[in-house]
Amino acid sequence: MNGSLLDIIGKSGRSLLVHQKALDVTSHNISNANTPEYSRQVVNLSQTPRELGISVEIAHIERVRDIFLDMRINKETENLSSWKVINDKLHRIELIYNEPGETNIRTLLDELWRSLEDLANNPEDAAPREMVKQKGIAVADGIRHTYIQISNLQEIVNQEIKERVEEINIYASKIASLSKKIQFQMDRGVSPPNDLLDKRDSYIEELSRIGDIKIERTDPDDFKISVNGLVVAQGDRFYPIEARPDPQNKDFVEIYSRETKERAEIRGGELEGLFLVRDEIIPFHLNSLDELAITLTDRFNEIHRAGFGLNNTKKINFFQPFLERDEDAIYKITGSPSGYVDNVKVCFNANTYLNPPPFIDPVVAGKLEINGKLIPYDPDDEDMDSLEDVVRLINEASCGVVASISPSNRLVLTATSKSDYRISSLSDYVETDLRESRFEVITGPGRVNLSGGFYPTNFTNTITGSVSINGAVFNISEYSTVQDLMDAINSSKEAGVTISYDEEKDIFTIRSDTPGGALVLSEREAVSTSCVSTGGPGVGLNIDTAFTKAGFSEAIGGDHTITINGVSFDIDVDGSTGYMVREFINEVNYSNCGAVIIYDKDTDRFSIMSRDKNKPVEIQQSIPNGFLGVANICDNNDTSSHMYYGFFTETRILEGRTSGNLFEKLGILKDREKYVAFSPKHTPTKALEGEYVKVPKEGAASLISLTDSVLLDIDKIAAAQGKDTSSPLDGEWDVSNGIGDGRNALELAGLSYKRFLLEGEATFGEFTHFLILKTGADAQSAKKATENQKLILSNLEGLRDSISGVSLDEEMINLVKYQHGFNASARVIGVITRLLDRVITLGA
Repeated sequence: MNGSLLDIIGKSGRSLLVHQKALDVTSHNISNANTPEYSRQVVNLSQTPRELGISVEIAHIERVRDIFLDMRINKETENLSSWKVINDKLHRIELIYNEPGETNIRTLLDELWRSLEDLANNPEDAAPREMVKQKGIAVADGIRHTYIQISNLQEIVNQEIKERVEEINIYASKIASLSKKIQFQMDRGVSPPNDLLDKRDSYIEELSRIGDIKIERTDPDDFKISVNGLVVAQGDRFYPIEARPDPQNKDFVEIYSRETKERAEIRGGELEGLFLVRDEIIPFHLNSLDELAITLTDRFNEIHRAGFGLNNTKKINFFQPFLERDEDAIYKITGSPSGYVDNVKVCFNANTYLNPPPFIDPVVAGKLEINGKLIPYDPDDEDMDSLEDVVRLINEASCGVVASISPSNRLVLTATSKSDYRISSLSDYVETDLRESRFEVITGPGRVNLSGGFYPTNFTNTITGSVSINGAVFNISEYSTVQDLMDAINSSKEAGVTISYDEEKDIFTIRSDTPGGALVLSEREAVSTSCVSTGGPGVGLNIDTAFTKAGFSEAIGGDHTITINGVSFDIDVDGSTGYMVREFINEVNYSNCGAVIIYDKDTDRFSIMSRDKNKPVEIQQSIPNGFLGVANICDNNDTSSHMYYGFFTETRILEGRTSGNLFEKLGILKDREKYVAFSPKHTPTKALEGEYVKVPKEGAASLISLTDSVLLDIDKIAAAQGKDTSSPLDGEWDVSNGIGDGRNALELAGLSYKRFLLEGEATFGEFTHFLILKTGADAQSAKKATENQKLILSNLEGLRDSISGVSLDEEMINLVKYQHGFNASARVIGVITRLLDRVITLGA
């Protein structure tokens, strides 16, 4: 009986202690009802093992927490933090642009254009000149100030990144310390470390605000957490990270593990937003301001240099030209004076003239290659046969270069921010596949007896010298007949050609044995032993003078006819009319005879080519002494001069790809050359004829200012245009129209509607408006995203509170429940105690 009563007391005592503990836990829940990181705890009761007697015990005190919900909240916290940073910084950029406002860049530019219009109306007055200067200063200050403010914001963001790195280290070290305490309590089994787990989870949530986190819980003894791919805490160990300057990015910091030197992958939280702002959003605005400053300075100065000030000054820059980078890359190319076009709207091969006018050989169809992009052009096509058409074609190609026409009517190629202000490659070529066809080398009537010696008809002197074909040299003196020489040429592998003679037509033909490449034949001192004047084809035929006999000054007399592919050209030549060689060439080139005559003034040689790659050129002359492509033989005993027609002339047979000539005609590139900009470690290939400017220094918008010339003397503001009195014309004004002329100021004001920015798509006003609209649109998008993320996170946190949060009503119910259990156990003990007392009393 006594044992039984004592057993009941033991069971009731254990129940009393369990309910007391349950009351403690309930009290703890009520105390932390308003603690943010606290998770509601639940006491789980179970009966004791049967061998100890049936009673109650605390199985465990559970922390009510949904791990998967926590992970979702952490991820949405990352997204919200990132958008909040972006939204905040875009709002600050909006404030810097000061739009709408009276001192933003757009309004300052508008005031500059208006001041130039006033100057155009009153070019002699000092007041409008002073106003142009002041408005120019205001524009430069506005661009420079805006750039510096945004650049300072970039430095601030970089500093914030450093601060976030320090925060990560602080939280990671605390997590490692808590993990050690948690594991210690779990190993001892004294009490569940629920409060410590809550505190660690709160630190993890703070980390999710800063960066992308990853948690590995597979091993309770080795709790591991990573931030942006870098392990910062594992078990009780802390692995610090560091912000290290990157010399490749203005010494802005990147994040690395201090121990492993591994670089972080930025993909979440405030860090993602900060890096996006620092490395993408702000550089876009800085580069845009650079583009605005560079383009404004370049285009304004281009027109200003061409005009005249009150004191007749010329070639004065209005804005200070920018410093250049320490490299040899080219930013801008302007055609040379030889590329001046007098009418940019007229077809190249019609009435357009270069300097010196007119074209000797027409512009043929081909392809321009600019920054690796091919741009086809065809001067015979009415949609692309003038300089304006070429400019349009280049701008439509979006090749990282904006084409324009300078005040002197020259082609200008300017690299854009898209290509980092670099023209990386430039070439011009015609693609002509001649592998299935050939050029006939036709030198006119030869009057050569193949079995006879080398004697020009009607002469007794012998031809001496040598002939070179593709590097193979044949000395004429070694062959007794023309046929012997032809046989030697045909059997030579080095020459690589086949030469034949049509006796009926009296025409020689030379064909290349190997398709592709160029066949070059040249004469080497193919002269008469008694010849007074010799030379290659065309010697003595100055294209700007009347026809003369080779080596002599008197004109070739008489009426002659040359037929090319069935089209006849009459040459009425006498000493009085002075019929020009140039005139004949232009007649041929502008005709429909299907042939092109090209003259190389450097070598004084002519070439005739077929426009149809599959059709040879056929030439007939009505006179025995023609003038194209011949060796010149004379006789001391005869005062007249005659021509020798044979194959001893320099002619090229081109197969495959041949050079284009548009850039050459416009004074940009040398014939058969190209421009390629290599890396700064190499020397660029330059074959340029025009003027070029090197790549401007980075941060140009922070340097824009007016030149001292304009600041110190407003009379040097170039309001007037002038006249081109040079001979030959070069498109540059060398004589002022006078101080009352304001057309150059009007031309400067006209820059307001010229489209130079955004790859030639926007004016200056449209460009600044675009920057404001883009900033506003981006800020609005960031604001909406922030609001959406707040709503998502609020819903998730509400769901978590419903699971882990403390309900006072529920806890009061638990409090009453456990109190009743406690009271019941106490009453049982009281009853058993009284029974024991009675038993003891009876026994006494």
